[in-house]
Amino acid sequence: MENNIACVIPCFNEANRIDSLIKEILSLNSSDIDWYLLDNGSIDDTQDRICQLSINKLEAKNIMFIRKNINEGYGSGIKYAFKNIVINNSYKVFCWTHGDGQTPLNDILLASNLLKIQTNGFYLIKGKRLSRKDGTISYLFTFVLNLILFILGYRQAISPNSQPTSISVDLMNKIINKLPEDGKFDIAILLYIIDLGVKISRFNVHFLEREQGEGANESIDAKIIYSINMLKYIFKWKIRHLFSNNISLTK
Repeated sequence: MENNIACVIPCFNEANRIDSLIKEILSLNSSDIDWYLLDNGSIDDTQDRICQLSINKLEAKNIMFIRKNINEGYGSGIKYAFKNIVINNSYKVFCWTHGDGQTPLNDILLASNLLKIQTNGFYLIKGKRLSRKDGTISYLFTFVLNLILFILGYRQAISPNSQPTSISVDLMNKIINKLPEDGKFDIAILLYIIDLGVKISRFNVHFLEREQGEGANESIDAKIIYSINMLKYIFKWKIRHLFSNNISLTK
């Protein structure tokens, strides 16, 4: 591949969103980015729609499709894409964002502009959500999580599930095998990188309403369970690293 940036868009049960994603990508001036639509083990018609597009052959050479046969979690899909894409190419930057319409793909271009001013091989650039359109309850859960992260000294990890995310391939290679397979994937990356002392650049983004697909935490019960698991992970991380200083870029 000639391009240095690979952007993965995980799709889970988003068959009716695939065409819109393609149109959105084509509307961008993004010939320097290779776009990968990842079918993360969907059980609807997502794969059939992707296959149809592949048969018809898109004119755009920088839009590709990959599939993970079984959905084993959000983080598992990102890790699968990274290992299968980067291992066979020479990308310098790996990005991902949501495919459900909540995050405009133009935000990837904003991140790529920030990439141009990076002066070393280790960096992470991530959106920071200013607003969300999925209800008061979701807002309250996010507020509590962000407050705890702030109190614990993880200010750069606030709004951990905001997208897009862009990370240098060299840095991702250092931590990829240590990251969880589930929804704690994004917070884990931020905590690792904060403790590594690598600079994190955040830029403001606005989340829109989900157009298609399924979130893992739609019900109140699911939100509570997810939040508890997130908080457990964050507190365990904080306690563990209060008594240990064994994270290094050389390991």
